[in-house]
Amino acid sequence: MEQILPSLFRFDDTCSVYVLVHGDRALVIDCASGAILNELDRLGVRNIDWALFTHHHRDQCFGATKLVKRGAKLAVPEYERFLFDQAVEYWQQKRVYDNYNDRSTFFAIGENLPVDVSLVDYETFIWGPHSFYVLPTPGHTLGSITLIADLDGVRVAFTGDLMHDGGKLYQLHTMEYDYGDLGGANWVAQSIDALKKRDVAMAFPSHGPVIRNPTDCIERLNESLHRLMDLQADRVKNRFIHEIKMEKISEHLLWGTDGTCSNFYVIRTDEGKALFIDYPYGSKDMFPMALHSPEPFATLRFIEHHLDELRDTWGIYSFDVVIATHIHDDHVCGIPFLQKHHGTKCWALEDVAKVLESPADWNTPC
Repeated sequence: MEQILPSLFRFDDTCSVYVLVHGDRALVIDCASGAILNELDRLGVRNIDWALFTHHHRDQCFGATKLVKRGAKLAVPEYERFLFDQAVEYWQQKRVYDNYNDRSTFFAIGENLPVDVSLVDYETFIWGPHSFYVLPTPGHTLGSITLIADLDGVRVAFTGDLMHDGGKLYQLHTMEYDYGDLGGANWVAQSIDALKKRDVAMAFPSHGPVIRNPTDCIERLNESLHRLMDLQADRVKNRFIHEIKMEKISEHLLWGTDGTCSNFYVIRTDEGKALFIDYPYGSKDMFPMALHSPEPFATLRFIEHHLDELRDTWGIYSFDVVIATHIHDDHVCGIPFLQKHHGTKCWALEDVAKVLESPADWNTPC
């Protein structure tokens, strides 16, 4: 057991298990084999209240049943919940022959776990005096998250297998999602860029030592990912999602360019307000990969894009309105995010609005 901060400990198991202590209660980030239960007396802890997970791989969670039997509740990434509580059904439907699905979901557990809470992207999980912000960080897996918290006066990030100390990847093979692609590498580049903006002082990976200079680690990994992309220029477009910038059409009209899965536009005022015309997925290349997912229970995951650029480059601080031109997912998928996190109003024609308001009532594609 290694003490990292006054209230935070690290236990070395099949992955690093992080234990946050509050009085005689504890919360763990990833639980590995469950052997952490044998160490509680040393910490003056009676019970573990919660186990939070950064991703679904069984080196993170195969001992979770032991914690549940001792009263712990489980909180898992929203977009990988089916790989925890529907694991048996997942394996029964997983393709065996002619299988070109290279995603590392083959490392999922083999039994269902009782999940109490989904860790929802861009929302906060609260335990006692502690708050954990859920940052979506796809890469090592498509549903991976990073948990960001202020502990003992230090801003920290529990990064799972997003990155390894020294600017490295924990595993290269998990960067391949579909046969011969580098989808995971593209997502990692976007994810570490998002993490860098959170200005954390320490990062706690699932494998390897604590990362005590996250900014340096991110910069070194980013350089390596660019070199990796250059080697694959014949197979993938060597541009990362977050590096494709908006284009100025006129003084008050911006175009999202052809990098996103469909065109979107932003009309801006001199006072820093914005009206969006559609708000799609962030990448043309990534959208078909997710759309035709080989995973039987998987759903598309929206990742915020271009909003920081609108603030930092174009002086836009109020995302007032989005107009949905039609019902198709590749044009409107980001609208719920704008509504939920920025109070954006959605305007649409009546026949478009009634489908967007109640999509399950309509037997229509896209």
